Amino acid sequence: MPLAVLALALCLVYDGVVFVGNPLLVRGRAGAAGWLRPTSGPPAERAANLLFAVACALDLAGPCLLLAGRLRPLPLPRPVRRWAAAAGVAVSGANLVLAVTAQRTMGQAWRTGVAGTELEQLVTSGPFRAVRNPVYLSLLGTCIGQSLVLATPLTPAALATCLWALELQTRAVEEPALLAAHQDEFRRYAAKAGRFAPGIGRLRV
Repeated sequence: MPLAVLALALCLVYDGVVFVGNPLLVRGRAGAAGWLRPTSGPPAERAANLLFAVACALDLAGPCLLLAGRLRPLPLPRPVRRWAAAAGVAVSGANLVLAVTAQRTMGQAWRTGVAGTELEQLVTSGPFRAVRNPVYLSLLGTCIGQSLVLATPLTPAALATCLWALELQTRAVEEPALLAAHQDEFRRYAAKAGRFAPGIGRLRV
């Protein structure tokens, strides 16, 4: 039962810092939050937002249903469960640091979607040198960390749905917008930096 509380706390802390705290800081600095309306973009972006919402719901549902006695965790030996939980906390913490670092590197250009104005400058410093989407990498890493803390039958669905949402958002929405805005500069950058992990998903020039 404590592991369910821990998994729920990790999820809420990540969401609170990355999706609430930073947009409020952006609002204070620039007079506008980093959140864009999830229904304001093109169909592909709206679909990605819906999938991401489903992934978040699945992440929260696992520990909540376990606490309510409606779900059981996957059976693991007690020593394995303890080591996995410790590793999960470390992985979640590292990915929270990665997300905050990436957001600070982007500064006021950080958004939850594509608005057009954030494409005026291509950010390639900090964690963006190795990965084009370090915040998305942190989302996937956090899903993995929470899965290590508390593995339930919903865990694979949450991770798969999150990956589906991020793939759709990057391939169908963000990368075409960046290519249109930066053209050869983005092509050269994307040929060196991976999409979600260093060396993986690089574009061919």
